[in-house]
Amino acid sequence: MPRIFSPNVTQTLEKLLADPAFRKAMEYLEADEDNRFEELKELVVVHGAPFKEHLKRSPLYKNKLERYGAKDCLIDSEGNVLGYVYGTGASRPKILVEGHLDTVFPEETPLAVTEKDGRFYCPGIGDDTAALACNLSILRAIEHAGLKPVSTLVFCGTVGEEGEGNARGIRFLMREHGDLDAVISVESHGAEHVCLQAVGIRRYEFEFSGPGGHSWRAFGLPNPVHAMGRAVAKIAELTMPISPRTTFSVGVVTGGTSINAIPQGARMKVDMRSVDPRELDSLGSVVESLVEQAVAEENLKWRSTDRIGFTMRCIGSKPAGSLAEDSLVAQVALAATEAVGLPASPSLPASTNQNIPVNMGVPALVVGSGGTFKGVHSLEESYTPAGSVKGAQKILLLLFALGGLSGVIEPLVEPCLERGPVS
Repeated sequence: MPRIFSPNVTQTLEKLLADPAFRKAMEYLEADEDNRFEELKELVVVHGAPFKEHLKRSPLYKNKLERYGAKDCLIDSEGNVLGYVYGTGASRPKILVEGHLDTVFPEETPLAVTEKDGRFYCPGIGDDTAALACNLSILRAIEHAGLKPVSTLVFCGTVGEEGEGNARGIRFLMREHGDLDAVISVESHGAEHVCLQAVGIRRYEFEFSGPGGHSWRAFGLPNPVHAMGRAVAKIAELTMPISPRTTFSVGVVTGGTSINAIPQGARMKVDMRSVDPRELDSLGSVVESLVEQAVAEENLKWRSTDRIGFTMRCIGSKPAGSLAEDSLVAQVALAATEAVGLPASPSLPASTNQNIPVNMGVPALVVGSGGTFKGVHSLEESYTPAGSVKGAQKILLLLFALGGLSGVIEPLVEPCLERGPVS
């Protein structure tokens, strides 16, 4: 059943879709489907390895932004790439549309696009390279149709969204650019995707240490790997609430130097997530307590004068947050989804670059670039371009509804004058 939106939102979209220049841009996105896909295949074989995106992907993306009409393009000191489409009005409001440059794959990962049964395979072809290609296609459409926003649009490729990058790119942007009034993050999802709720993350690394020794002659010493194993077993037995959804995973374990040695050290990394900040805080305290118990049990078992201990280090933290479904930016995103012929409803919560601005009180959400995706974050990651046209058209509608089209509509979004600190 179609949603009911405010007359202001509905009329804004109707005026955009009736404007000849805007229709020209929408039609361009249809004609640009093959180019968009070819550019995706070009981008995906250029590594966006964690913490190394700035070496190859950032310069490549900057060159493309410049080629397609963005102004004052630059790579900032964090590695983010920015290009501006300046508005005809005041400097505010300013709207950021971004996709992230990094993937989860190390730089030694072979990258080549292969096709099988109509699907195209390559590590990173979806997350988030498809979004980068989508945003470039939108920029080409703006240039082709001569669209002039009233607000300033900032096209950006961000670094450090994945894993231990800990959203460093978007954190840097939100610190350095206090005039961003709305943030649209584009991710590898279907064109109907609109995510309003950001899942909070807490990541810890636990390091267990002890004297170590020969596995035969020093037998009886407490063993850091055994203590870690006890801790993993205790964590694995935890029961999490279904609502608010809360999860955990021991994702990495390392330690030891030889099969015939009692290790001197071991490490494990734990990922915890929840849509509720209080549940996340509670889970972190519980996990720390379980690790303390595990170390105490290992020491008690052997009754040695030598002891093992542990240290805990936070290696990642993203705050939970949400954009109200009845807020202006959310309503425009959902209305734009319906306007391109797709069902409009909020998608499941996720952890993305949205976490940082939405927690600060800056309107922010995630939309899908379009296409179909499988095996994201795996070596068998795959993509088909079906539906990518609607994803690009929806984002174009969203940007100009929020930012205005000169001579046609004024911006719906207003300057965000009250914002909290960067978490």
